[in-house]
Amino acid sequence: MDLNSLHFFIDIVEAGSLSAAARKRNMSRANLSYRLKAFEDALGAQLLRRTTKSMQLTDIGAAVYAHGRNMLQELAAVTDIVSSAAGSISGHVRLSVSAGLGHLVLSDTLVQFRREHPGVTFDVVFSNQISNLVEEGIDIALRVLSRPPANSMAIELADVDWVVCSSPEYMRGKPPIHVLEDLQGLDIVCASAVGAALSVTGRYAGGSRSVELDPVLRSDNFVFLKQAVMEGGGVGFLPRYMVRAELQSGCLVRHLEYYRISVFGAKLFLLTPPTRYQTAAAHALIQSLKARLCNASLYD
Repeated sequence: MDLNSLHFFIDIVEAGSLSAAARKRNMSRANLSYRLKAFEDALGAQLLRRTTKSMQLTDIGAAVYAHGRNMLQELAAVTDIVSSAAGSISGHVRLSVSAGLGHLVLSDTLVQFRREHPGVTFDVVFSNQISNLVEEGIDIALRVLSRPPANSMAIELADVDWVVCSSPEYMRGKPPIHVLEDLQGLDIVCASAVGAALSVTGRYAGGSRSVELDPVLRSDNFVFLKQAVMEGGGVGFLPRYMVRAELQSGCLVRHLEYYRISVFGAKLFLLTPPTRYQTAAAHALIQSLKARLCNASLYD
């Protein structure tokens, strides 16, 4: 049996379509379809029933998928055993992370990890979307969420402490911000949100209050948002781990400190595909991320 063709077949099944699997493999759909047909011809059995709108495993295809996936996982395990016996970890990890976390927190972690494990290589994808990790070929994803998606294995790493902040220059001549409603007359800078307005809830010792705001500047790139706030573009909602140094130096001023702000997501999660074998390289990186992206490391 051709293991490459088996791997192609499993990618197609897990991605849910030929097109998605082809994107993951960086190959044309026609080429992948040809490889699947050749694999079926070599086995003498149809593995997938395909129409223009759907794809369904045959009974034989389901059996080949189940056993084939186990074979590839065992092969990966054997590779890891050999690598460990040689005293080193090697392999490739595809990591998906938001731009702010990647630029400001994660880059030094990956550089240090590479010094310790030079045999490991990375692809780092910057994204805030909650995608199908298998379809995108992602081994590890880091996301800020209120709750993890059902189609992934999730490890809770840290709390996300959202702060309301601005540059001192922006607030010069403006009334102080005492309650959430005071934000309604100011320029709001924040991450992209669904809908025309941004809904913000602030909890404090005596209760909570909520407000809807109309941002003047939105982006999925928190590095861009942070820079806009520092240059006086308005009042921003940013994770405290991104602006800790600027708040300490006075480059940014924090408002509404007695509020616990709920805006986009309350936890940082590490997500992995539910069905994929976890290689030694991925496992080692997960341990490094758990140590680096915990509350004590991010905030103390």
